Amino acid sequence: MRRYYKYAAVLLAALMLISALPADMVAPAVRAYTAPADVIRIGLYTKGTDGSSVKNYDCANLQNVTGSGAGFEFGYFDGDRHFVPIGASTQETAISMIIDRNMVYDPGRNLYTESGAGTVTVGCFHIQLSTIYADYDGARAAADTFTSVNAFVKYENGEFIVCAGSFATAEEAQTAAAALDIQQETTVTSGTQYTICVVRTGTDRVLLEYDMGAGGGLGVRPLAPEGVKAQTWFRSYRYFGAFQYTRVNGGSITVVNYVDIEDYVKGVIPYEMSPSFPAEALKAQAICARNYALSNLNKHRSLGFDLCNTTDCQVYYGVGNATAATNAAVDATAGEYLVYNGQLCNTFFFACDGGATESSENVWNLAVPYLQGKEDPYEAEIVSKVSSYNWSVTYTGAQLAQKLNAKGYN
Repeated sequence: MRRYYKYAAVLLAALMLISALPADMVAPAVRAYTAPADVIRIGLYTKGTDGSSVKNYDCANLQNVTGSGAGFEFGYFDGDRHFVPIGASTQETAISMIIDRNMVYDPGRNLYTESGAGTVTVGCFHIQLSTIYADYDGARAAADTFTSVNAFVKYENGEFIVCAGSFATAEEAQTAAAALDIQQETTVTSGTQYTICVVRTGTDRVLLEYDMGAGGGLGVRPLAPEGVKAQTWFRSYRYFGAFQYTRVNGGSITVVNYVDIEDYVKGVIPYEMSPSFPAEALKAQAICARNYALSNLNKHRSLGFDLCNTTDCQVYYGVGNATAATNAAVDATAGEYLVYNGQLCNTFFFACDGGATESSENVWNLAVPYLQGKEDPYEAEIVSKVSSYNWSVTYTGAQLAQKLNAKGYN
């Protein structure tokens, strides 16, 4: 979606949408509508395929916003998008999720990379104890008995295990294991293509290793005192909600924000419309954004989330740019949707329409009753206010033919 350059663009779009609806849809009677989900999954830091343009890397940092929480819970998300905790680290304020390879911390970039320049290295070979523990707390207590080497909990395929040390080679790990004289059977292990390691940012201290195979992702939920809504820094943006870290197809880390739909809309409005726009325009944008999100659930299913955070879907960078006005617009319309025959309307919106909208069957070859073309009597009023409103482009016949051929037309 594109950012708006006129005051009532979305309000106008909503009004034109409503005015194009059959009479039975705009009748005074209001029927209750139950949304298909109250938590939405937004890809923040993921591979640039399947229409998404954001990136994924081998390290993803997370930090509590000062005054909005401290510590993190670890776990996973079930099929209903609910967070299932397995353990917590209440003292940490900044953590990094990395792939389990020999990773070097680069202080200048505040990232761990395989070829980074720095003195702190997190090795991928670990001494694994044979005991299987009943829960995280039991494994954590056993890990805490090690004093000369960093020991941590490993959650693998539903089991709690203890690992000690992070070594660059298997030989170094074997030598260390002999020196520690551990009173149980041990093996030297390294992570799989799906392993995610949680470390205290800037250090070699491992807090958790997580591996649930191809179908599992690590869930991290920020902790906050009672009465405080947790906010977390991720790549210089502030977010509500929790996060999932998955190595899709065994590659780098995909980061997904699991966020309440209303909190999500609060992170969309300031980026799709100026917070200075009139209240009714902001409300119309809130409804359009909410509708668009829930009518496009699983748009990026192959990447493990519903929507990306770019203009391919809707621009979403958390709540850092939210204002009292944009939040009020979301709160005033909370739970409100546009529906047609009991189904969500797919509420496309735009920056300007050139004087008219077009019927859906002339754009996508699919006739949608509520997406019918209408003239826009207000468009002319903003022509002089937008410097780039009028423009032209020239193509030769050969250039046009090339563009048509590239799209599969003769």
